[in-house]
Amino acid sequence: MADYTIDDLLGGEVSVGGTATYTKEYKIGDFMVEGIKVEKAYDAAGFLNYQLAATSLPKWKAQGYLQYHTGPHNLRLTVNYIHKYIDQRTSILAPNPQTGQVNTAGRRSPSPCC
Repeated sequence: MADYTIDDLLGGEVSVGGTATYTKEYKIGDFMVEGIKVEKAYDAAGFLNYQLAATSLPKWKAQGYLQYHTGPHNLRLTVNYIHKYIDQRTSILAPNPQTGQVNTAGRRSPSPCC
């Protein structure tokens, strides 16, 4: 994480900064139900983890910003970055390993515009 501020630049204050995280590993132990292993241990970092105990976990995430402040006005530009991750799904017809159900309809994302 880093932040830097420059006072009195063009009649205002300029700040720049950012933060980044790297997940080297995120180990999940065996998932047991009543003494039966239903999911073996795995490292979740860098994977979509669809239908598994962990959520999506890209290895790199970062955010940076540039901000200008003068009087009652503030202008800020923020950029987010999320690194790619591996989608290990095999088929929409593959059963969910936890429930055994099969999703044949898939998922549709709404249109980003009108």
